[in-house]
Amino acid sequence: MTESHFAALRIVGFAFGESSPIVCGVSAAVQTRPVNHAHPPSRPARPWLRAGILFTLALAVPALTHLVGADWLLPPALLVATAGLFGAGRTLLDRLLLTTMLLAGATCAAGLLFTAWPFGMHPWPVATLAFLVLATLHVTGREWRLPRPTVGDVVTLGAVAVVAWYVAWPYLRTGTIGRLGLITGGEDQARHVTMVDVIRRLGGYAFPERAADVPDLYDILRYYPSGWHLSAGLLDNFVRSGTGPGAMPEFVDHYVMFMVATYVLLALAIMWAATWIAGPLLTWPRRMPLLAVLTIVLIYGDLSIFPIFGFPGQMLGLAFLAVLVAILARPPASFRQTAVLAAAMLVGIGFSYHLYLPAAGLAIVVWLWRRRSDVLRHLLFVVPVAVVAGALASVVSVVGVAYANQDDKFGDAGGVFPIPRGLLVTLALVVAAAVLSPAGRRLRVWRAYGATALAVAALPAAFLAHQKLTDAEGVYYLEKSLHGMLVTLLVGLGAVTLFMPRPKRPAGLLGRPAEVASAALLAVAVAVAGGLVVDTRPYEPTKVEQTARQWHAGKPARNNVVANWVTTVDDQVPARAGAATIVVTEGSYATLMCSLYLAMLQRTSGRVQPYFTQFLPESPEGPVVHFVQTIDRVRTPVLLVPTTPKARETADQVRAQRPDLVVDVVYVPVE
Repeated sequence: MTESHFAALRIVGFAFGESSPIVCGVSAAVQTRPVNHAHPPSRPARPWLRAGILFTLALAVPALTHLVGADWLLPPALLVATAGLFGAGRTLLDRLLLTTMLLAGATCAAGLLFTAWPFGMHPWPVATLAFLVLATLHVTGREWRLPRPTVGDVVTLGAVAVVAWYVAWPYLRTGTIGRLGLITGGEDQARHVTMVDVIRRLGGYAFPERAADVPDLYDILRYYPSGWHLSAGLLDNFVRSGTGPGAMPEFVDHYVMFMVATYVLLALAIMWAATWIAGPLLTWPRRMPLLAVLTIVLIYGDLSIFPIFGFPGQMLGLAFLAVLVAILARPPASFRQTAVLAAAMLVGIGFSYHLYLPAAGLAIVVWLWRRRSDVLRHLLFVVPVAVVAGALASVVSVVGVAYANQDDKFGDAGGVFPIPRGLLVTLALVVAAAVLSPAGRRLRVWRAYGATALAVAALPAAFLAHQKLTDAEGVYYLEKSLHGMLVTLLVGLGAVTLFMPRPKRPAGLLGRPAEVASAALLAVAVAVAGGLVVDTRPYEPTKVEQTARQWHAGKPARNNVVANWVTTVDDQVPARAGAATIVVTEGSYATLMCSLYLAMLQRTSGRVQPYFTQFLPESPEGPVVHFVQTIDRVRTPVLLVPTTPKARETADQVRAQRPDLVVDVVYVPVE
């Protein structure tokens, strides 16, 4: 039937009126049910009734779960409820990941509210407030729907599951003492455990508190970026269905769970971002090898040291950065929703690891400039969002500079494995070559990614320039900034698809069987070459990989000397009021580690930490003189707990010289 026939039918329909059997080209055989305008169809539910039901549920559900001790059900329910209202992404994994990061950034900002209001971080009022906000959004017109999962989601989650198993298995196959042994690889873990514990008991951030009000927290840690610690403490309250302190060994187990989950979130963010940016160019024969490469890097690469030495805040900050790079390159929703997401990522970075805040802020400014026509159309929306996000993201940095002189720390040295420069340069050259290729210059997503990557690269470039200009020897923060560059390059690794022919439409759900088999074999080859299947590789493993393999094999859990000493002393020597308990061994580093982790278990870190800012390196005059000099500098009461006969002699001599400050010597022999 031609267009003229349809026009004739429409004319006839208008001539006969709306009750005609022929209306707008529809015959009487098709239109069998006349429209009755006298009785229009009623809405499925009255708006006020739906609003009443939603607000009642928002008030009742958190109360009921708290009464039955099942508050742990609320965070996943909140995630699903928020994901249904937040229309970003195409697949279920897109939606859930973006919602998770949105809620994480919002939680960091909401910590200011928790610090100020009288309820602290109690799960009942926190969940009630969150569900009331969601109910308001739904009632005011935002529909709730979730996209369907795809096979690509399942494959990505499968790769993440491999990383999760690798990181979690050493902790799962041992007990409490073994897990304590696994986290004693560095002193940072003890401080992070203490920070989460203190923030839980305070019910909010510690930086507004006076030092006298938090004696169990080392003073300078009040100003450390603690967005991750507050988020972990809040989740722990939901797990416990309360805010009680609980037994410290059990809390250490919970800390381990949250730290491992954060690294898994980082792995998911990197893998999702890499596949999201690559987009439709990432067919099955390309997706599986890419995920295999990222799996190897996350298991044996330079990022794998994070859960071993304890960098949870940096892990969360890098997850925010990975998602930020992805959404700035390929926006997952409308301009307004993408702007809100970017603001949440910026706030999350500012509260969790503000070292990356300048790079993230510069990347967002570049994105806004590239989208300046959209900015002008939505100026009344963009300006308030930018002002609020910038103010919130800067809180921790401003407080740290004002009260803890954090701007003087950029040249500090620290325990960090340097990233192999060859790896960074190789990745940068490969990704840059792809972005600058004709296909990369033609596609907007890769032009946007290139601009974002340059913004992130400005941070390590600034540190390098600072080193050259000031002759600073400390490389700690330079290496940390290079971690951000490494993550940015990893999420852009899909750019290698720009060198490949344009993909054809797949024959079925997965594509042709031969293509799937080829992709699977290539992924296995990458895994074997990376050492995931067997312990040998065609190239020399790095120190990071050697450490990761020893840790995964459970060596720290078996050789847990520090954990055995700490738990034995904790059982026999309770903390003394007002005194710092120092475990005396035959080595200064062992003394440091045992004392810090004992203070962690006894919740006395604020008393013990000042001794060890003065304790290392060891005095050349011997351990007795070294102890006496340290006690003279700190000038607070101390309880000495020697663990060997030689250490007992040292402790007795120290007490003889400073009986006014050494309140007691308790000998606890530990094999």
